[in-house]
Amino acid sequence: MKHYLNYEKASSIILYEKTEKEATYVYLSLINFIITAFIDQATPIDQRIFYAWVTVFSSRLWKAWLQYVRNPDEILDTGNKNDVNQMKTKKVNKEKFYMTNVAYQSLELNAHNLLFIAMLVVEEQIQEDALNIFILNSQTCESTFRMVRSMSGMVSMRNLCDHYSVSDSESPCTKCAKNAGITTCDGCLAKFCRRCFNDHCQDLSKELDNVVYEHDILKQELEMPNENNSHYLLKQIDEWKKDSIDKINQLAHECRTDVLKLLEKNKDQLTDSFRKISNRVRKGRDDEDYDERDLSKWMTELKELKDELIKPSNFRIEEDKQRSPWIQKIRVCEDFHDRAKLEDS
Repeated sequence: MKHYLNYEKASSIILYEKTEKEATYVYLSLINFIITAFIDQATPIDQRIFYAWVTVFSSRLWKAWLQYVRNPDEILDTGNKNDVNQMKTKKVNKEKFYMTNVAYQSLELNAHNLLFIAMLVVEEQIQEDALNIFILNSQTCESTFRMVRSMSGMVSMRNLCDHYSVSDSESPCTKCAKNAGITTCDGCLAKFCRRCFNDHCQDLSKELDNVVYEHDILKQELEMPNENNSHYLLKQIDEWKKDSIDKINQLAHECRTDVLKLLEKNKDQLTDSFRKISNRVRKGRDDEDYDERDLSKWMTELKELKDELIKPSNFRIEEDKQRSPWIQKIRVCEDFHDRAKLEDS
């Protein structure tokens, strides 16, 4: 193809006519790999992934080398390019010896997403036509990559990078304990394999549905007017009232029983006294042996018996002040501190 011919011609000139331009040759090779991976229509998917990741790892090695050396210019000036320790130190902007950060990030993103698209096609989650990335313009490509990332749930690019750099030393999946734990949940901090992580995301989605359900129920209750005896505090007052009434009824029944017994006993005593007065009155009337003094005495005794019958003098009802309050008094208290905390939340 045309770009291959241009690349071969340029590389031939660089290697055989200007041998000091090996770095330019490597740079052009990386560009050629990018064309092969993302633009060339004849490249099979395995070769696309291969060339894309060769470019990524080469770019990483290039970047790491720049961070290690002190001054890239001095390597070109010295006769021994491997003798880095003998270079003179001076501050230099190393970014001019590397591609732009946007280009590097774009290379990383496209390589990761290309591999992820291939995995989704293998798992039959998307159609095989998605592998034809060479027909996509920038907007369509961006839409496809966004769709792929949305299908990955909560997977971030950092987790995606970790996904494709799994080592044997990683801990197993917390859920299935079979596959390697390649993704860590930011909430529970548990490690999952890709399949279990998708299940975990679905579980979180169900829990979110429960939260939304409780939210709607609470909203409905807040919008409803307060009705009598509907709140648990009002029910608590009614319960206190009922308990207090039950206690009063119980004590009233006990006192009533005691009073009836005493009244019966007092009535028996009054009956004996009344019988004696009645005999004296009857005898005085039959014998016609009475005067004003007897009548006044009999009347006084009858009134005393009547008063004793109505209001006994030998027992009474009084409050027991020595015992603790038998029915506790209740009151309504408002906690302003908790109210302030609730308003702040």
